Amino acid sequence: MNHKTTKFLMFFAVFLSTIIVVPIVLAAGTELDRWHPVMNSTNKSMVFDALDASIPAWPKVHSAEFIAGMEKDTQKDQIEFHSIGHNIIHDAKTLLEDMPQHSPTENWRRLNAALTLRDSMLQNVGYANLVLADGLNRLVFVFLCKELGSEKQVSPEYEKALSHLMTYDVNMDQWQSVIKDELGWPDKKFKDVVDNHNPEVGLRKLWNLLTDGDNFAIPKNIAHLCTDDLLKQRDLSMLLYRYIYIDSATKSLFLAVQYKKQAETFTLDDRGDKIANVLSVSRDGHRISLVKTGEVHQVVVTPVSFDKTQLRVGERFLNQRITADDVATLLQQIKSGRIEKFMPYYLSDVSSYHNHP
Repeated sequence: MNHKTTKFLMFFAVFLSTIIVVPIVLAAGTELDRWHPVMNSTNKSMVFDALDASIPAWPKVHSAEFIAGMEKDTQKDQIEFHSIGHNIIHDAKTLLEDMPQHSPTENWRRLNAALTLRDSMLQNVGYANLVLADGLNRLVFVFLCKELGSEKQVSPEYEKALSHLMTYDVNMDQWQSVIKDELGWPDKKFKDVVDNHNPEVGLRKLWNLLTDGDNFAIPKNIAHLCTDDLLKQRDLSMLLYRYIYIDSATKSLFLAVQYKKQAETFTLDDRGDKIANVLSVSRDGHRISLVKTGEVHQVVVTPVSFDKTQLRVGERFLNQRITADDVATLLQQIKSGRIEKFMPYYLSDVSSYHNHP
């Protein structure tokens, strides 16, 4: 296990325990009482065994703006939890430097516990929960990308964590619930948004309503995109933006894993043409053919048709199927370290967010 991977794995021990331990003293008499049996164990392995089996419910946490408008006697827990979530994400990079080492089995269990906690946050969804769930999802995504770049073979534990990662889904009902809470939109405003058969259509309409038709490629608020910013100041459009791009990036990771499993040789420098041949997929979404008309040969470039039902919602929203070239780009991001831009605490200039922030 290389030094960077060890440090990343070590992070989850403190990161998750920070999330779990603190709320117990803040919300006695609430649903967080159900965390007590888990945390009262002195055996940390038992704690994560319990988390694997059944994550206790996570409370609904709103945005800072919503909390500011609440009655004072109901604000306390919300303020505490919002502050804890903000600090966890903000201090994540520092926490990476101080972690004890654990066995691979323990580490895989913790990754899946992080994803189960992510899922729990989405069960009782509030604005801050969406932001924190996105943060947990990104932490696991980056770890799996870095692990893919190692010399190790793809293990069953890795595939289990990847499968769990790919279940990340914020449906229209959840977006609608949060927007109603935060912005007070009436039901009639959602009338033309909901499309049960084509969720990407509804999400595009939702984007237009939230932004007055802002350009999705380079939105006006793109400089305020990291988790820290989203917790400090509510921005549902940027949260939707992050969701779409991490969903597409997850598809790239999935294909990269399939490629590593099937290729006779694998390196992070492998190019799109090799990846396309191994996976039997289009390299860049187009097919090039030579057509003869009379005595003249012409090169014809045509889009490759695809079954939209096989695409993730991010691909469908962008109308861009993930191709072999996208997989090659992901491998280069892993090699160069630019995969770090997916981390929840990542801060950089606007240009760094272009192409899958």
